[in-house]
Amino acid sequence: MLGEVQYGGRVTDDFDKRLLNTFTNTYFSEALLHGQFEYYKGYRAPMTRNLMIINEIINHLPNTDSPEVFGLHPNADIT
Repeated sequence: MLGEVQYGGRVTDDFDKRLLNTFTNTYFSEALLHGQFEYYKGYRAPMTRNLMIINEIINHLPNTDSPEVFGLHPNADIT
């Protein structure tokens, strides 16, 4: 519902909508709630409600992400 209603109304291309729904199904899955899901190597959703711990986790993330975090080839970083 999130992909279709929240963002789907703004996406006009059928393939883009399909991709959006695929990402939504991947990122908002049951595994996310049980700590088994990684967005990327080392990028896990915090399994705590303690805001100080969450803030600490965020502060330890790198300032710039590699293209692989977004599903791109490492060569996408070449400019």
